[in-house]
Amino acid sequence: MPRQERVNARQHAVKAAHPAAHRPLTGVVIENLVAALVGTALVAYLVYALVRPDRF
Repeated sequence: MPRQERVNARQHAVKAAHPAAHRPLTGVVIENLVAALVGTALVAYLVYALVRPDRF
């Protein structure tokens, strides 16, 4: 058996044995996107408050 086939077979066996490899990460991705949006909005608000302090 050529080396590349052995490597591919071993990688397939490792991926099949790992249960998290088959679950989508949609919950984590959505959570990270929400956190990034809130953080970006907060930074924008703080910069705006520094630039225009008379409006606050």
